[in-house]
Amino acid sequence: MRKKIIIHGVTGIVILMLFGVFSSWSFAAPVTLRFGHTAGTVLNYTLTMDTPGAQSARNVSMTITQDVKSVDAQEVMEITTSISNATMTVNGVPVPFTPQGEILDSKITRKGEVKENTAKAQYKDIMTQAGFTTFTSVTKEPLRSLGVLEFPDDAKDVGDSWSITKSQDFPNGTSMSVTYTFTLEAFETVLGYNCAKIVIASQPVISYYQDFPNLRAGMYANGTVKVAGVLYFAHAEGKVVKINDTIESNSIGTLINYDGGSTVIPFYQKTVVSLELQ
Repeated sequence: MRKKIIIHGVTGIVILMLFGVFSSWSFAAPVTLRFGHTAGTVLNYTLTMDTPGAQSARNVSMTITQDVKSVDAQEVMEITTSISNATMTVNGVPVPFTPQGEILDSKITRKGEVKENTAKAQYKDIMTQAGFTTFTSVTKEPLRSLGVLEFPDDAKDVGDSWSITKSQDFPNGTSMSVTYTFTLEAFETVLGYNCAKIVIASQPVISYYQDFPNLRAGMYANGTVKVAGVLYFAHAEGKVVKINDTIESNSIGTLINYDGGSTVIPFYQKTVVSLELQ
C-alpha cells in the first residue's frame, strides 16, 4: 500500500524554499563574461552623478547611447557613443552642460579591451584643450570610467575574483597605474535580466604635477581615489544592465606660482553614480 506524504503549512513552505535553493545551487555553473553586441545594436542608458558639497553641490543627468556600427571577423565591435538630454545643476541652479551629441568612436573586443578611441566634435575640443591628444587612458570611454574594464579570460563562478591593471595618462606625460579588483558576488535578476553581480573596488594613489601656463602656476597633487561599486551584467545577452558606483577623492594640492609663492588646497569629493539600461 502506497503511503501518502502530506506537507502542511509553514513546514511545507520551508521545504519548498530549501528545495528551490538547493536546486539553483546544483545547477549553478561558471559563466564566461563577454559582450554580445551585434551590428545594429543600440543601447540607451540613463546616467546620473550626484556630488554633494557645502559650497558646490552638483547633479548631472544624461542619456548615454551606444550604437554598434559593425563587428568584424576578429569580433572587434565598432561603437559610437553619444550624449543627449544632458542637464547639470550647481547648488540647484541649472548651468550649461557640454558636450552633447556624438562624442566618441571606439573599437572594443568582446572581452572589453579597447583597441582604439577617437574623440569627436565638442568632446574632442574639450580633451584637446585639456592637453589630452591621445586616448590610452582608462577613463576616456564612459563605461570604462565607471570601472567596466576587460573581463577575465576564463569562466567565473560565485566567489571568484580577478584584477585588471591599466595606465592612467596625464597631459604632462606622467602616468599612474590603476588596478581594479572584481568579485562575482552572486547571480541576481535585475530589470528582467539574469545578471552576474560583480563588485568593483579600486583605490589608486594620486601623485603628479601639472603646469597651468595661463595661471602662471603649477600644481602638485597627492592623495587617493576610492572606487566602490556594483556592476550588473546580463551574461546571456552580454550587456551592462546597471552600475552603482561611489567615487571618493581625498587629496592635497599645492599650487606653486611661477614667482615662488605657494598655496595648499585640501580637496575632498564624493560622487554617487548610477547607470541604468533604459
